Amino acid sequence: MKKTIFVAFLAIFFIAFNSVDVAAQNCSKHCSSKCKDKKTSDNVSKMSIKVMGSCGMCKDRIEKTALEVKGVKTATWDEKSQMLELTYTKSTFCDEVLYNALAEAGHDTEKVKATDESYNSLPACCKYRTATDKKKSKTK
Repeated sequence: MKKTIFVAFLAIFFIAFNSVDVAAQNCSKHCSSKCKDKKTSDNVSKMSIKVMGSCGMCKDRIEKTALEVKGVKTATWDEKSQMLELTYTKSTFCDEVLYNALAEAGHDTEKVKATDESYNSLPACCKYRTATDKKKSKTK
């Protein structure tokens, strides 16, 4: 009986770790690594991306959204530079997921723009698009 439980445990352990590797490989096929990526250790990296926002509420929302993405360890957004600085675990992080999450929260990034519906749901103080930006997005 002990031997059967041990073999079952090993099988579950093996399957669990293989599925993590497969997921990481699949993500790396879809995710780009063209961001400003700086290696900090074997499995931890840093990156910076431009995220549009305008106030302290935006800062809170952008950082909270980034931290909810799997693999993100730290997230700090600077209102003046509009840059989001991240530290993440390479084996579990997918930048495509990050860009989409930020867009869903109403914030344009360098790769994914927020839908008008997401953007319009932001509080008035968080509206960062200008009239020129709106005209450009309608002509595309």
